[in-house]
Amino acid sequence: MQNDRENIERLAHEIDQVLNYKLGIAESIEICDHTPQILQQLGLKDLPILMSQKHVRNCLHEKGKNPRWHGLDKSDLIGLIDELQAPALVMDSLRDDYSIIVVTATVDKDRLPIIATIRCYGEGQYELAAVQSNYLTSVYGRNNFSNFLNNHIQENTLLYADKEKVQRLEQFSRQQLSRTYSLCFGHDGIIRQSTNVCQAATQNETHKEVDPFIAYLDSVEDRAAVENHIVRETQQNNNQKDPKENGNEHD
Repeated sequence: MQNDRENIERLAHEIDQVLNYKLGIAESIEICDHTPQILQQLGLKDLPILMSQKHVRNCLHEKGKNPRWHGLDKSDLIGLIDELQAPALVMDSLRDDYSIIVVTATVDKDRLPIIATIRCYGEGQYELAAVQSNYLTSVYGRNNFSNFLNNHIQENTLLYADKEKVQRLEQFSRQQLSRTYSLCFGHDGIIRQSTNVCQAATQNETHKEVDPFIAYLDSVEDRAAVENHIVRETQQNNNQKDPKENGNEHD
């Protein structure tokens, strides 16, 4: 395991390589070489946390007409090394049954709380090798965070809460969070294991032949559409293959 300084220097260098288009097109960057202990206690496997180049560029692109441009600073991505180890809140995603959401105790330039979505048991390419990972699919400042938090409380998806960090986030973001948090949810610490991580583990065991580039797509819907297409195409190819064929795969 690398020490904190080495991790920071390595990540800063990898981000620079992404911004200067110095990496191979399918290469990911590594946010952390291990999944933080608190996330492991919620059920995640101890895997590297990777992130695609496209998501890095979108996160750091100035906010504009594209909703995937999030206007974060390079320091915000580097700060994830610490923020993922000591989050304010962690919850199961309501949009993706295989992802969790980590709410950091920091805010973006518009004082919006920065959240990170992690896809459990994702796969990416790192240092020219296919690597199983917990894949960071999005990092951004969350609009309407009070409503977002209240919705997750009502849906009972919260996994972990640090009351002190929620109060700190309230100060930084100038949003009324403590009242929602206190009235609806009084827990402090680990609440329960992640349902989504369990579902991701089950899905990972039922291995399907899909192309690793799925990990780099932007949305859950895109990944599902491409995955289904590849599975169908593979099945069709297998059905059409001549059983007498000698297996010459290349011209």
